[in-house]
Amino acid sequence: MGRRRELTLHCALCIAEAKLTASRHCYFGSLHTSWLIKEIINKIICRLLLAMACLCLANISWATVCANSTGVAEDEHYDLSNIFNSTNNQPGQIVVLPEKSGWVGVSAICPPGTLVNYTYRSYVTNFIVQETIDNYKYMQLHDYLLGAMSLVDSVMDIQFPPQNYIRMGTDPNVSQNLPFGVMDSRLIFRLKVIRPFINMVEIPRQVMFTVYVTSTPYDPLVTPVYTISFGGRVEVPQNCELNAGQIVEFDFGDIGASLFSAAGPGNRPAGVMPQTKSIAVKCTNVAAQAYLTMRLEASAVSGQAMVSDNQDLGFIVADQNDTPITPNDLNSVIPFRLDAAAAANVTLRAWPISITGQKPTEGPFSALGYLRVDYQ
Repeated sequence: MGRRRELTLHCALCIAEAKLTASRHCYFGSLHTSWLIKEIINKIICRLLLAMACLCLANISWATVCANSTGVAEDEHYDLSNIFNSTNNQPGQIVVLPEKSGWVGVSAICPPGTLVNYTYRSYVTNFIVQETIDNYKYMQLHDYLLGAMSLVDSVMDIQFPPQNYIRMGTDPNVSQNLPFGVMDSRLIFRLKVIRPFINMVEIPRQVMFTVYVTSTPYDPLVTPVYTISFGGRVEVPQNCELNAGQIVEFDFGDIGASLFSAAGPGNRPAGVMPQTKSIAVKCTNVAAQAYLTMRLEASAVSGQAMVSDNQDLGFIVADQNDTPITPNDLNSVIPFRLDAAAAANVTLRAWPISITGQKPTEGPFSALGYLRVDYQ
C-alpha cells in the first residue's frame, strides 16, 4: 500500500498564477497610481495570495493504493483441461468456458487517510491484444490459442479487460479502513483456436490479468488485489503416433574430446558423420492427405542446437537436406503430407557439435528433445 499527495502541482500552478497577477498589478500601479494606492493594492494582493494558498491546501487529498484484505492476492483460476473436442478443435473456432456466475469472493481494504468512498479498478496483462471481436479483446495466450474475458461489476455493468482505472461503485468502508467487496462476477472466458491441437499439449499455469484497486485514476498499480489465471493439460481426439511410440535414438559412440575444441563453436568434430532416421507417423481422427509439420522442442537450447548435459556439447537435428530444425521455433519445421491411410514417413538427421569451442570434460553426454506434429 502507498499514498501520495494529490494536487501538489495544482497548488504550485495556482500560486504561480497569483504571483504573476500580483506583478501585473504592481506594474499597473507604478504607471497609473500613487505610492499609497500601490501599497494598498499590494496588501490586498498579499491577502489574496494567502487565501488562495489556503484554498489549495484545503483541497489536498490523500491518494491511496488498496490491497487484498487478507494481505495476500487471491487467484481465480481457469482449468483448460477437457475443453476441446473434434468439433471445436478447428481454426477460428471460439470456445466459451462455463461462466463463473458467482461473485469472485475477494475483499479489498484501503489504508488510513483515504478520503473518498469510491474506487477505481484496473485489469493489467502482459499479453498483447491481437484482435477485438464483439468487444472481447483477444490476446495470444499460447501457440495455439487466443483468449479474452468479460466480467460484470455490480455498478458499472459489463467490462472487457484489459482496461485501467475503471470508476466503480461506492462503499462506506473504503474511507473507514475496513474490508469491502470487489464486486466482480459473471466472469466469461473465451478461447479462439488459431492452430488446432494434435495429441496432448501442456499449458503451464499463467496469470492472464492482475487486478488493482485504487482511490484515484493516478495511483501507481503496485499492489495486486487478485489475479485471473489459466492453464491445464489439453488433450484432443486428433492424435498422431511417432515411431510407434518408441524413443528415436541417435548414438554416436566414442568421440575424442579434443576433436570438439578443434572444431570450434557450432561445428561438428572431424570424422563424425550425421546419422539418419526415418520416423513413421500414423494419425487417428486426422483427415487422410492432410498437410502437417514436425518441429522440435527442448528445454536447453543454444541457437539451432539442443544443449546436452555437458554444457560444452550439443546436437543439431535437421531435415533430409541437413537444414537444421531450430528447437522451440514455431516456424522451423519439416512439412509433410499424410497418405490415404493417414500415415507418413519423415526423415531426420542429427550430429553432435561443440557449443562453446572449449575442450569438454570426458564422459558420456546426452540431450533429450520432443518431436511435435502440428497442422500446417
